[in-house]
Amino acid sequence: VRSLKMVAGMLMPLQQLRAVYELLFRDGVMVAKDDPRPHSYHPELRRVTNLQVIQALRSLKSRGFVRERFVWKHHYWYLTDEGISFLQQYLHLPSDIIPVSLHRVPATGRRVP
Repeated sequence: VRSLKMVAGMLMPLQQLRAVYELLFRDGVMVAKDDPRPHSYHPELRRVTNLQVIQALRSLKSRGFVRERFVWKHHYWYLTDEGISFLQQYLHLPSDIIPVSLHRVPATGRRVP
């Protein structure tokens, strides 16, 4: 028995929804081509269509967990602080784990000419 969840007016298997949320949390950002065809799969997620990614992120956007930009037939989403907290709770992660986009790059001590 597959468990399904209603996401933005669409039934989605929980395993696929979790895969979308894990990728979004890992990177802190997500991109999806605006292609709602049923066999148009997201390049970074196995067996998850672009439509499922768009609907899952649309649901997060409506709750203020991501910000969205749409440019040249591509959706770009960025996690907000509230979204980070929500995904930490949803994915059962400790609060010290944060998305890669928020990691600070240490200074190398070299000057750029």
